[in-house]
Amino acid sequence: MCLDSDCAVWCLSDLIHYQTSITLSTTFIKDFLTPSAWILVIPMMKVTHGIAAFTVGYLITSDIQFSLYAVLFGLISDLDLIVGIKHRTLTHSIVFLLSVSVLTGMINSLIGVAAFLGIGSHILLDMLTRSGVQLYWPMKRRVRIARFSYDGILVNYAIILTCWVLIIYFKGLTAFFRD
Repeated sequence: MCLDSDCAVWCLSDLIHYQTSITLSTTFIKDFLTPSAWILVIPMMKVTHGIAAFTVGYLITSDIQFSLYAVLFGLISDLDLIVGIKHRTLTHSIVFLLSVSVLTGMINSLIGVAAFLGIGSHILLDMLTRSGVQLYWPMKRRVRIARFSYDGILVNYAIILTCWVLIIYFKGLTAFFRD
């Protein structure tokens, strides 16, 4: 299985291979039950967080620069993976959301709003996972908002497609091709 340079989508040949074989065949399912296959999903979720944050920012402001700040902050919640803090605890909490937003807002109010939207969209998406988030950190209780999980790659693609459809529906295709 090959990945493009951003590790976000499968190559077309792989999709065709799986499509031409029996839909959701045992090989396809078995491949996605192995731990090595989940490496493919992890970068995909980062793309999903980024596109979701961009969508929220762009739908509210129609400003690409603002939306890119939202993307930056939409990815910052996963710094816990790099720093070594338990995942989806402090950096996925109301405390983190408000602290980063207020501190950033003290420097630049518009970027503070982008921080709130980016981190907020990230937390909201992670509340759709089976493990949920420690929204009220330091309390241990985890919060989930749905019985399904977006941990799978197909649901991630559905979320990404929904984001693009929302942008096109509300802002039109011409929004991306302005001078």
